[in-house]
Amino acid sequence: MIYTFYLPYAVLILSRITDFSYLFTSKFIEYMNYVIIVSAFIAKYVFHNATNYMPYSYNLLPIWLLFVFNFIHRPSLLKAGIAIVMLLEGVIYGARGPLIWLAVGGFLCLFIDLIEKKVLRHLTLKTFLQIFSGLALFAGIFLFLRRVLASVHIEGSYILNRINQGIIGESTGRKFMIETAIAHLKIMGGEINGAFFDRTLMPDGIYVHNFILETYLSFGWVLGTMILLFLVYFIGTTFFRASMTNKKVVVFAVSAFFLKFFVTGSMYGDYSFIIMLSVVYAVYRQEMWKD
Repeated sequence: MIYTFYLPYAVLILSRITDFSYLFTSKFIEYMNYVIIVSAFIAKYVFHNATNYMPYSYNLLPIWLLFVFNFIHRPSLLKAGIAIVMLLEGVIYGARGPLIWLAVGGFLCLFIDLIEKKVLRHLTLKTFLQIFSGLALFAGIFLFLRRVLASVHIEGSYILNRINQGIIGESTGRKFMIETAIAHLKIMGGEINGAFFDRTLMPDGIYVHNFILETYLSFGWVLGTMILLFLVYFIGTTFFRASMTNKKVVVFAVSAFFLKFFVTGSMYGDYSFIIMLSVVYAVYRQEMWKD
C-alpha cells in the first residue's frame, strides 16, 4: 500500500508545492513541533513506549530540524526549554546518526541565516563575540549533559550505554559490511549486478549501510558513477540557484531524508530518498519558473 498508493500521491503533492516558506513561518507548524517533541519524550519516559531507537529518532528528525531552524531564526526562552527536551530524548532514546544530521542541518541553516541577515558582511567585534559566546554556551551545555548523562544508566538507551562502555564512535558490524563491500569492488569488472545486489554479499541478506557502496555494487562503476554525479549535480545546482528560503528547504530535505544513507538504510529501498528527490525537484521547478 505504501509504495503503490500513498507514496505516488505523496510525490505528486510534494513535487507541485510552489511555496515552502510556511514550513518556517507557520505558527501552527511551530506549535505542532513543540507538541510532537514533548509528546515523544513523554511517550518514552512516562509510558515506556517500546519503539526501537532507530525509527524513533529518524522519524523525529524532520520535526527536530524544523524546530532547530525556527529556533535559530527566532530564539526564545520557550524554545530553549523545548530544545533541552529534544536533546534529552535524542540522547537517551535515540540513535547517533540523527543527532549528527541534526547538527549538520542546524549548522548549515545558521550559516544561511547569517548570510540572509547580512551578519557576515557587516560583522563587528560585538557581533562576533555574541556568536562566539552563543556557540561556547551550547558547547558548555553539551559537555555538561555528556558528563551527567554518562553516569546515568537507562535500560535500553543505545547512546548512553555506548558512552558508559566507551565505544560511542565504534560500529563493528558496519565496519565488517563496508570491508566486505570494498573487497568485492576491488575484484569487480564492468558488470552491472542489478538493484539490491549488496544483499547477496552481506550477512543475513541485509543492506550495506552506505549508499555509495550500494550504488556501485548494484549498478557498476560506469552507471553507478553517473547516478552519483547526477545526484550531486541535481542537489548542488538546485541549492546554489535557490533563494535563501529555498536553500533552507534543500538543507532540510537532504538532512532529514538523505544523509542517513551514508551510515544506514538502503537508498533504493527507502521512501525517504523519493521524498527528498520530490522536495528538491519542487524547489528546482520554482527556481526554473523564476528564470
